[in-house]
Amino acid sequence: MPAAGGSGAIIQSIVQEPETPRPAASKDESEPMLYCPRCSTRLTELKCKLVCRKCGYYLSCADYY
Repeated sequence: MPAAGGSGAIIQSIVQEPETPRPAASKDESEPMLYCPRCSTRLTELKCKLVCRKCGYYLSCADYY
């Protein structure tokens, strides 16, 4: 039964913490897709992308397949 004067709806708040880039995790460190094809630097995971901090190359999640 809703409280008097209320609609009975539950209000939910979502707090998002800032995304911090982190090296892509992998069981096999020799996996070629984790390294930049331009400069051979290890790519950094950022949301749905793998990004090279050295030269700016990126691989989006749509490019994985």
